[in-house]
Amino acid sequence: MAQSIGSLANIYIRPNDNLPVYSIDIPLEHYTLSDEVKSSFDPEDKFKRQVTVVGGFLEIDNVVHKLNYRIHQSLDSFELVPITLNQTITNYDFQALRFQLPQDITIQEKCFSIQYGGGEILVDFLSSKNTIISLNISLQNFIKDKSELTSLNFHTWGFISAPYSFEVRNPFLLRPLTENELILSLKDGGLLQLSRSKELKTFHVTIFNDTSYLDSLKLKLFRRGKFWNENLSPKAIISILPLTETYLATLSIDKILRIWNLNTRGVVLERSLSNELPDSLAKDYLDSSVANLLQKKFFGNTVYLSVSLPLSENIIILYSVTLSDDTVSLSNLENHEILPIKPDTGNLWLLQDYAFLITGATSAKFWFLWRSNSFSVIHQYDFSLDNGELSIKSALDLTTPKSSIKEDFNGKVDQIDAHYVTRIFNLYDLAIISTVYEIFERLYYVDNFVFEKELAKSSTYSLKDRIVNLLHSHLTSKDNNLYDLGSQWVKFETTCKELWDTNNESLSINLDLENNLLYVLNGLNYSIVRDATIFELILSANPITSSQNITKTSIEDLNQLSALLSDYSSSFPQSVLSEVAEKLLTISDNERNKTTLVMNELFQKYLQSYISKQQITELLSGLSSIEHVIESVEFLISYPESSYDFEEYSESSVSRRTEWGEEILFREFQSRALVHKVVFLNLILVMITVDNSNEIIVTLFEKLLKSFKHNQLVLEAMKRTSEKPPIFASIFKFLFPKPHNINGNSIASLFSRLLKEVADGSFIKATVSHLLNQNDYTLLGPELMVHLQKATPVDVFLRAMVAIDVKPEDAKEIFQRNDTLISKHTLTQHESWLLNPIERLTVLFNVSLTEYYNHLTEFFSTRQLHSIALSMALRAIESSAPGEDDHIQQWNCFTLALSVENYELAYSATQNLKPEFRKNALKQFILALMKNGLLLKFINYDFTGSLELINEVLQEFIDTTPNLEATLKFHKLAYSWRLKVGDYRGACESLYQFIDKQRSRETRMTENESIVLVEFYLIIINLLFTFSNADDRWILAKQKAGNKILTLPSLQEEYQDLISSIS
Repeated sequence: MAQSIGSLANIYIRPNDNLPVYSIDIPLEHYTLSDEVKSSFDPEDKFKRQVTVVGGFLEIDNVVHKLNYRIHQSLDSFELVPITLNQTITNYDFQALRFQLPQDITIQEKCFSIQYGGGEILVDFLSSKNTIISLNISLQNFIKDKSELTSLNFHTWGFISAPYSFEVRNPFLLRPLTENELILSLKDGGLLQLSRSKELKTFHVTIFNDTSYLDSLKLKLFRRGKFWNENLSPKAIISILPLTETYLATLSIDKILRIWNLNTRGVVLERSLSNELPDSLAKDYLDSSVANLLQKKFFGNTVYLSVSLPLSENIIILYSVTLSDDTVSLSNLENHEILPIKPDTGNLWLLQDYAFLITGATSAKFWFLWRSNSFSVIHQYDFSLDNGELSIKSALDLTTPKSSIKEDFNGKVDQIDAHYVTRIFNLYDLAIISTVYEIFERLYYVDNFVFEKELAKSSTYSLKDRIVNLLHSHLTSKDNNLYDLGSQWVKFETTCKELWDTNNESLSINLDLENNLLYVLNGLNYSIVRDATIFELILSANPITSSQNITKTSIEDLNQLSALLSDYSSSFPQSVLSEVAEKLLTISDNERNKTTLVMNELFQKYLQSYISKQQITELLSGLSSIEHVIESVEFLISYPESSYDFEEYSESSVSRRTEWGEEILFREFQSRALVHKVVFLNLILVMITVDNSNEIIVTLFEKLLKSFKHNQLVLEAMKRTSEKPPIFASIFKFLFPKPHNINGNSIASLFSRLLKEVADGSFIKATVSHLLNQNDYTLLGPELMVHLQKATPVDVFLRAMVAIDVKPEDAKEIFQRNDTLISKHTLTQHESWLLNPIERLTVLFNVSLTEYYNHLTEFFSTRQLHSIALSMALRAIESSAPGEDDHIQQWNCFTLALSVENYELAYSATQNLKPEFRKNALKQFILALMKNGLLLKFINYDFTGSLELINEVLQEFIDTTPNLEATLKFHKLAYSWRLKVGDYRGACESLYQFIDKQRSRETRMTENESIVLVEFYLIIINLLFTFSNADDRWILAKQKAGNKILTLPSLQEEYQDLISSIS
């Protein structure tokens, strides 16, 4: 949620989570990359080495809008991150570039120059080996998979030179002047100009005409003044600013402001700023750790120069500068000294960075970034150029907006996992989460062998699953798993928060006037600062001003209402507010006719015990003092969805959204939805407390409830439940396929349009469709599905489709109860579009009931839900019209009955199949019985009319089954079957065929095998004796050489031979 103090709001963004990084090793002669540097054994150390300690922004306005450069804490690597919110011509995916220096070589952090010219990024920096490393990087390298930078072709894009003896005179600050000229200040107070004929060539060094070096030598001899640093002279220049092609401004530690002529390299103007300061500050030296002290702005023909003096009381002096070919003058503005007010706390604050803008002939704006350890605050001031009046407009605390770590959680184990996974992945960068996981992994697996084993085992899992598995594998309490697991999660999140708090300091700011935003560079990520919305001002109880484009009367009423909401909501603990919010989501549309009862229940169950009659009286009195209180509430209800005009941008030149644009959009929407939700909740608290018999109050409650749910739905879709990007990005692209310009002004309009999609039901349908298409059920829980409760065909259909994989019995009941509603509905064009991601499932619409249940049979059977699928198949049969071809239904019924081992139903289905399909069915039926040891059960079924077909099937099994043991079962079945139907000769033949197979084997029979044959001969002989006519006592033996008739005497003779061979 955006933090808002005054009229500013802050949104944390993490584009690097989704922006790929292309890494390049810078090869230096005699140096190689260290494996130890590449892969530190300590996860926390490895993480901290990559935290940014120095950085800033570079204006480009090309394919890339801005470039952010980040020098890491290890000083042996840096990153260049492209910043582009909107693409106007191209359709590129971007990537960041990361450059790694060899072992033992680092960047001298203040000696890093970066500039843009001729379509290329020019980087020059001094290494710890006192060499200048120059890089020439084309913008093409920031396009994903298009970089041509490698260590092997370094000579084409990099150059290393040693143009000066920096071991003798140590460098301090390097800044660009032109593409081939740099300015370098030295620690002894000297100033050098580095010039080259073209990029990637050796520099020629020229020394500026100045006595600072000699003055520094004198200071070393006499050591006078408050400042003394063995390695840094008070004459050292700590800020450099080119004013024009001819003039350069510098500021030294001893507060001397100089303007130099670059042609003569001599000083043309020098001013000691001590003379313009109060006596208490006049003798102090400037803090050399702060950068960006000199800044300039043009307004008309005037150049304004601001000079920041980091003293015990930070002072900024603003000058107007007149520059010509032969003269330079520095004019003090009236009351030109600006004394920004430090944040009102007991901490020691440092003005880390600032920016200013001349907004008119007599006005200016200043933004100050204050820092105290890990705390950061931004102040915005209006400054009058006429009278020097400085008025603070806003103050914004950039400290991490985290809710309390310590919290009670009542739920099941899987719920606590989902709760903390969602919480952690939404609050912290992936770099932090993966680092904490590695810390815990090494903590739990102290034994190195076990660690390597577990590491290999978990490498195939997602980060989310690895975290969950790790915490579950180290529960210590057997009696209270829930408490123990909660404790593990709290430890994990506490570690995440600690890494954030200690490494995400705010470093610099940058104005983006084109998009009406202020960027803040943090150690790990970025912040976007913009004007606060009305809802953010109300939530923070800050005054709304006329700049929010509402009438004066409305402003007065809204400010009164804001104060009242803040006071009243503070009467209830957060746990109660959470319970009320959860209860509100469960109120369905069907309860609208019971609104008064619902409001009474909410008040009595949740609020009554926390407030007194006196507080209620004060609330009513406060409401009555607001002249247009009803209109003010109505205004807030309608404001998010109707206060902005959304244009379709039919001639928009935006071709696609970028990672940055989408990240800003996502974070903004998430923040706005959360702020709106809380404000609506606070308004609902008021509505259920006042007279709920009043029809107007009841109507307002219903409208507020609807708005509350709308914003909660957006938040549900934006939940990040793993390291993967949230589903919201896909949904938004689906609903708004045409890209729109993203800036500080358009975001409100886009959010307004989104809420309209939520209000008409399109958003929830699109969300569920996308989640079903991706088989992602992590978000398809009660929290989301509560928003899909209408009795429309599409809503019912989606609820049932979600339930198939979660609660299949519920899905069965929904589908059956609403079969006519769904099957007879013809999807509109808009509905078809919303369900496009799951188009394959929409076959349930506009079909007969038979087709409807046939499709459901398939849906359930493909999920191995055979029992439910069978009930659907039976429904399909029931719904078939008399005389209708129901072969498909009967076949489905048969196969599913076999799957659930309902053999009676399977038998019935075979009787209803077409003759050409019955043979295959009988085969499956027999095999299913055999698989479950129920083969002889087959003879219990009445297959009258199919005798020849069954004989054929049984004979095929006998003839085609190669395994003797397996085929024995079919011989016995054929014997039993034929005996049952009175085919004695056929029964005998089925047994003799097995005897013939056994005797034809080359291997000697075992005793058991011989006994089987003896039994079969006896059965055959006895059966043949039942024939009254001796001429009928024969069988037809099917042999390889051909069929042969065997009489009873022949069989008796074979029997005797077998007995003889056994004995």
